[in-house]
Amino acid sequence: MPGHFSAGQEKALENSLYIARQALGEKGQNAIDHLTANVGMISGGTKINMVPDYCEAVVDMRLPIGIKKEEIKAAVEELIAKSGVEGVEAELDFKAEANHTDYDAAIVKAVHGHAEKIWNATVRPAYQWASSDAKYYRELGIPTIQFGPANLEGIHSYNEDVDVEDVVHSAEIYMLTFCDLLGIE
Repeated sequence: MPGHFSAGQEKALENSLYIARQALGEKGQNAIDHLTANVGMISGGTKINMVPDYCEAVVDMRLPIGIKKEEIKAAVEELIAKSGVEGVEAELDFKAEANHTDYDAAIVKAVHGHAEKIWNATVRPAYQWASSDAKYYRELGIPTIQFGPANLEGIHSYNEDVDVEDVVHSAEIYMLTFCDLLGIE
């Protein structure tokens, strides 16, 4: 199910896809502009020697910008109805609507500009499609981005690390951005 995007969102989506392809070293699947789902857990039955009397699947779904939870609920209900299988139920427990901070928001422009200056490199603002607490700030109307040091190799795994230079440069970018947003020269 594809999302619905404004012209301003298209550039960040293009950047997201470019960054993902560069990191993967291959064309890869475009997962940024449509719903993705992962059947992460399947369980059923009560004993190994009996035909299961039930089956339960837990599916992690990631919504792109432009798809509402209600649309997914309606699509799942329609899929179940069309299957003709009796006794199938769906319980949807979305944590938040898909959300973003506008590409031309002051915080995006400030971090983007300072990152390019400090790193002396082209920086591409992109959407972070993984889950984070940023949604809670955005729900309160606070423009929020995710920015910081990271080594993609080993990220979110045992012994995750970052380079000292990346931490220092990130701190510089944070400070310059704070000054911009607070009007401090």
